[in-house]
Amino acid sequence: MPISLSLVEHLGCALIFKYKYLFALPLCLGAAEPPSVAPASKVNFPANFQVEEGVDLFIYGDYLYWRAAEEGLHLVNKGSATLGTVQKIDPDFDSGFRVGFGLNFPRAGYDLGGYWTSFTTRATNSTQSTSWPLWAEPNVAASSSEKASWHLSMNLADLEWGRASWFGGNFSLRPFFSLRGAFIDQKLSMNFAYETTPSSLGVIHAKSDFSGGGLRAGADGRWTFPYGFALYGQAAGSLLYGQFQTKSTWGLDSQTVACAKNNFLQTLSNMQLALGFGWDTHFYKDQLHIEFHIGWEQALFFHMNRMSHYINQLSKALYFQEQGNLSVQGVTVGGRFDF
Repeated sequence: MPISLSLVEHLGCALIFKYKYLFALPLCLGAAEPPSVAPASKVNFPANFQVEEGVDLFIYGDYLYWRAAEEGLHLVNKGSATLGTVQKIDPDFDSGFRVGFGLNFPRAGYDLGGYWTSFTTRATNSTQSTSWPLWAEPNVAASSSEKASWHLSMNLADLEWGRASWFGGNFSLRPFFSLRGAFIDQKLSMNFAYETTPSSLGVIHAKSDFSGGGLRAGADGRWTFPYGFALYGQAAGSLLYGQFQTKSTWGLDSQTVACAKNNFLQTLSNMQLALGFGWDTHFYKDQLHIEFHIGWEQALFFHMNRMSHYINQLSKALYFQEQGNLSVQGVTVGGRFDF
């Protein structure tokens, strides 16, 4: 006949008092669950934004005023072939945006949201002096004028799941995980007026397009102050797997003299940091909530520049593929509305 749990417990207690067997002690203490299962009393209180009698939805928006920078965007060596100053393409600040929509789970403290980040920038540089092109075929000739342009289009899609919890009276932490899709396209164009007789015009076009996806994880921290003010921070990282499509062409006097294509699969990593100030409040009998924030944000994409150029005479077909890092950084201003 099956023995009930209560009967086992009583027997264990009897063994303790009569024989003092220590192995029966957990039965008397009522340890019915394994130690790896945390009781509900040890779960931190939810710290996500909540409203009274709402549908527990939120919308999110950011204005991005960022500046991009990438390794390998060298134009010319201004001066002599062996002694001079490197002129690079130096992008300025440009505008972008981030929008999101999500769902809160008030009792459990979880939230699920989708976010789209879009940033586009273009940069140019030109010189009007004797220089040595760094992306053109080596040993051709110096150039009397140079002009280059670089275009970047970055779009990121995130489906994010997280939980915000209180740790003490003022600090909350929100670990999160997300699925990320990344679509990052770049184009580079260069023109050189060679000092030859007769003069000739060299043209270079290069592109490096990446499309892929992967996993992202991180944490949001928030330290609250009186009157709704707060200091926030974020740290996140992602691992992405996708395809590069690269192509580089070299032309001379309107004729294409060389072309190199390379499509390949590659794993990349990305890091993101943010720090800023926020303010939030409830209104309309706590049925609505609004939050505003301003801060500094930066993201680093490792080995994102995969454009190539020749490192020797074209007849030797030796070219070098860049592996420079891409970074974007700047001011982020935005808000959130819960209803």
